[in-house]
Amino acid sequence: MVRAAHAPLACVSVITSTNGKPKGEIQQFVEEGFRALLGGDRQRAADICRQALAERPDMARAHYLAALIALDAGEQAVAQKALSTTVRLNQQHAPAWAQLARLFVASGEFTKAEGCLQNAVNTQQGNPAVLDLIGTAFRLAGNLEAARIWHEKAVAGAGDQVPFLINLANIHLYFGELDAADALLSRCVEIEPGNAQVHWLLSRTSRALNVWHIEAMQDLLASTTDPRAMAHLNYAIGKEAEDLEDWRLAYDAFAAGAKARRRTVAYDEDNEKAVFTTAEALFTSEWLAGKDAGLTDAAPVFIIGEPRSGSTLLDRMLGAHSKVCSAGELRHLGFAVRRITGINEPRQFTAGLLEAAAAADP
Repeated sequence: MVRAAHAPLACVSVITSTNGKPKGEIQQFVEEGFRALLGGDRQRAADICRQALAERPDMARAHYLAALIALDAGEQAVAQKALSTTVRLNQQHAPAWAQLARLFVASGEFTKAEGCLQNAVNTQQGNPAVLDLIGTAFRLAGNLEAARIWHEKAVAGAGDQVPFLINLANIHLYFGELDAADALLSRCVEIEPGNAQVHWLLSRTSRALNVWHIEAMQDLLASTTDPRAMAHLNYAIGKEAEDLEDWRLAYDAFAAGAKARRRTVAYDEDNEKAVFTTAEALFTSEWLAGKDAGLTDAAPVFIIGEPRSGSTLLDRMLGAHSKVCSAGELRHLGFAVRRITGINEPRQFTAGLLEAAAAADP
């Protein structure tokens, strides 16, 4: 049975009695581990998890705690193994299925992700944290319509949870529903006035008419050293300064935001060079001439190109045709290439992926 939780990290399945401890005691012990992790004490959570699994290696709840600890530490492979054990021990564990789906999407294993996501949908019992997690998995898989449905359900069940409100607001922003996004984000500001991500998203919902929001964000910026928060706040200040045609402030804020953001990004320059070198060598006019000419059916048309090469403009032009409907900037081409080639690669592009794509029969 999946019990309703008070916080996302606590939505786990309940397993039966223990061997070495009185009935229920080890469950309470593991619950303490979830509270420790939620409070930022990963080491305490890990110690509890280790002791619990030593006594009850068949306890799905403890394996799920192990998975969340691994996710918090950025150890995706360890988390995936712990989640797989969780659902093997408890096939009704909806949050574990949803977490597995999210990890499989990230690693490019989309067929596995779809199966896990379906299991999550079939086993969920209305816990808002699980509903939000399912929505996130759908979003990562590129199904934004389904993501909207599940994020709406999560907010309906827990309208005071800022992460849930942010996720739904992001969906509204993607679909251009700015008023709906603004309403959700304004609620977030009331709950967490210092949330930098909320202020960044809020800056995108409308054109700035005065400096009051910029000044509020500058106050927040002065009180934080977190690079992610600094990036969000600076980007938001830059956007609103641009609205107000304060070009110097906008430039300085964008530059500061980029500098802060760079501290949070793992950039592989060698892989990037290999991707562009491979693309230039493979996708030549001779390669294109060897492919079928024109379109023969109503299959999707993918428009691809390097940044700032005009792909969005071409999408708008084709979308204006009466027989063409623009679906927006989705991730389905990458999913399709991975399905056809069988390559499971977490990075968006690699030289090997391009080589396999060039040789694949669509």
